Amino acid sequence: MRSRYMSQCRLLLLLVFVVWQTLGQNRTFVIYGVNSPDRNKRLHISALRMGCDNLPERCVAAGESNSKSQNVDQICINMILNGTTTVDYALQYGRLSLDHAVLREISFDDFVSQAWHLSREAPFTDVPAILRATIRKSKGLNPKLKIGITLYEDEIGTARFSRALPADLRASLDVVHFYLMYRSDVRDYEGLVGQVKLLFPNATIVAGAYSYDRIDYVTCRPGGRNCTVSEEIDFFRRLFQIQMRLMTEGVISAIEFFPGEQWSHWDNAKYCKSDRRQECLDHTKTMRDIAAAMIEESMRETPPEGVSVRPAR
Repeated sequence: MRSRYMSQCRLLLLLVFVVWQTLGQNRTFVIYGVNSPDRNKRLHISALRMGCDNLPERCVAAGESNSKSQNVDQICINMILNGTTTVDYALQYGRLSLDHAVLREISFDDFVSQAWHLSREAPFTDVPAILRATIRKSKGLNPKLKIGITLYEDEIGTARFSRALPADLRASLDVVHFYLMYRSDVRDYEGLVGQVKLLFPNATIVAGAYSYDRIDYVTCRPGGRNCTVSEEIDFFRRLFQIQMRLMTEGVISAIEFFPGEQWSHWDNAKYCKSDRRQECLDHTKTMRDIAAAMIEESMRETPPEGVSVRPAR
């Protein structure tokens, strides 16, 4: 009896270790844009997301080139939402994805905002119908090609959100790239992720991490003041800690860093005032170093107490 009990204990400990090890290794980090190879290595980047307003064939070619330079094996290409080319381009992406395995997803960045602007420019455009056709046409050729959108916490539950994303569409989407517009909303982050999962029951959540200085771009909270430097960095640190834990627990599927190092907007005062440019760059580096350190630490984590890495005899 004692021998059987000890064998069962060893088997249980082994199973716990296997689960721990699987969760620990189930980590995907995405770069939205282009980084240096060294930065990608430090952040363990394995996927890339990119914008492209060209013909699908050219976008896929650019994506494949970027995937090689960034040393990743999967890409997501953003589409422009309109009433003329979107559905046709979706069909082309579906066809192209069959021959270009690196293309795993097509998505709409800032979808709710794009839908609102389109409805203002062309009031009779049926935005949900465009998205339904996009899904139907692309998946008709390649059911494995994922369809995603970007969503922000301040869009949840708004009239714009409801008009653009009725329940049937939300259930049809594969991926939600979920970003915080306001740094201070990290305090409610887990609850917000829970809401997103309820609203999009069949989608995986890619957690957006704004790893750059946004002090000049947006206030710390809705209608409030801008973040101080310490708040900007501390809120990012707190968010990334939560995201790392949620990814390990399987609540979110990946963490997506925005922007890449080769970002063209540093010269735009809307994002960073000219007299703060070096400060913006320094704070951005600090945030990315914080993320890299957390990732490295997670890779060195030991199994739960009482779990041996040695196989049961």
